[in-house]
Amino acid sequence: MSLSAPRQGGFLVVRLLDPPPELLGENVLFNGGTYPMLSAGDHWYRLIGLSTYVEPGGYPVEVVSAQGALATAAAGITEGGFEYESIELPPSSTDLLSDQAAIDAEKATLNAVYAGFTATRSWSGTWRMPADGVISNAFGLQRSINGGPYYPHSGTDVANDKGTPVYASAAGTVA
Repeated sequence: MSLSAPRQGGFLVVRLLDPPPELLGENVLFNGGTYPMLSAGDHWYRLIGLSTYVEPGGYPVEVVSAQGALATAAAGITEGGFEYESIELPPSSTDLLSDQAAIDAEKATLNAVYAGFTATRSWSGTWRMPADGVISNAFGLQRSINGGPYYPHSGTDVANDKGTPVYASAAGTVA
């Protein structure tokens, strides 16, 4: 088994090299989750997105099939290196941040999308940034609003003028 060098907010890449040809339905067990692997010719692989909240440290990783354990390893998750920012906003600008019904609806939508895993790769070709420009807020930036707790920025903001073209990051299906 081969592992990437993962960090908070990044990806853990697990590869099972030269698996026996009769294997079907391998899974990666990691941090309490079960992740189906995908076949890619001479190896099986899985990309696992890591939360910005995952604690740095060592985690066991196991690849299993119906026949039992195939491989084990340890993944060392490192700190994300995120910056911290405190901003002050007028109360009229923070209404969406405290709208629990909107927050719950967004979480439900995201959970439904995330539950739709398929073994078919829905993208092809090279990846690109969705727009040319300067990154004004990076993924994982820890932001406190009006002295509240710090929460990670879950996107990447690219500063641009109004009307700047925005591109799909790759050819494929968007969920």
